[in-house]
Amino acid sequence: MENKTIIEDLSSYSYDALLESYFEIDKYSELVKERINEYSVLSKIQEPSNEQLYRISSLRDYFLNAPKHLAPELLVKLQEIELQFIEPKKK
Repeated sequence: MENKTIIEDLSSYSYDALLESYFEIDKYSELVKERINEYSVLSKIQEPSNEQLYRISSLRDYFLNAPKHLAPELLVKLQEIELQFIEPKKK
């Protein structure tokens, strides 16, 4: 296949494992990774502007509508980011 290694039975491998290791493909798109990073950065701003608040709201809606059952680690990362909004920010 991609790296010219012959494997006869792939049934014991998960889809994610095949993508990431055998084909060297990241299962998350660049867009999703950029949005997670932006959401994380925005979550740490002490006094966000109206524009930043709008972007936070847009990103939150985007992730709320994402199929979380397909990526449990994505859900955990989003929960970590959401905690940033709840925890008091240090000055």
